[in-house]
Amino acid sequence: MAVLQLQHKALASCRKFLVGDTSFDSNEDGKDDINSDSEDDGEDDAEDEEQEDELVNSYDSKECKEYKFFEKVFDEDDDLRKYYENNHRDGDFYCLVCGGIRKKVWKRFKDSIALIQHSTSILRTKRKRAHRAYAQIICKVVGWDIDQLPAIVLKDLDSSMAGSKKLLVEPKKPAVGCLDDSNAEPDT
Repeated sequence: MAVLQLQHKALASCRKFLVGDTSFDSNEDGKDDINSDSEDDGEDDAEDEEQEDELVNSYDSKECKEYKFFEKVFDEDDDLRKYYENNHRDGDFYCLVCGGIRKKVWKRFKDSIALIQHSTSILRTKRKRAHRAYAQIICKVVGWDIDQLPAIVLKDLDSSMAGSKKLLVEPKKPAVGCLDDSNAEPDT
């Protein structure tokens, strides 16, 4: 519950920023109204998506307003930034962009890598640039390169090494009835 409250403040800021910016959205949830009278909505949607795709691929990410917005959110909210830094491996994360446009507001991600993958691979939204900027800021906060994300987030090295050493240690009490099939010379 505390995680939700922590991210709720940022979610409210995102909603204000994303809903107020209608450069690519016809309304706040990213979908055209069902009762629209225009028959060319499908063509307009395709055109808008192509324009957004071109902008996503060609913009200088650190200069776009979405990047600057998310950078400001994490700079100003120390608790949110610390939560991302300390819990990026196993925390509950909500997509602030989806929540901001009121799409799948309560969808949880088990770690920041899942949230970043969502933000960089989402296709069915008109907020691709905001998702990409959000992913870049998350990477910046946790110290990752967005172009070389960890494939698998492992447990701490110490605990994984300790676990592997336990597998290599011989048992203190050998199994009863087992023959020794070692290749060593017998003691005489």
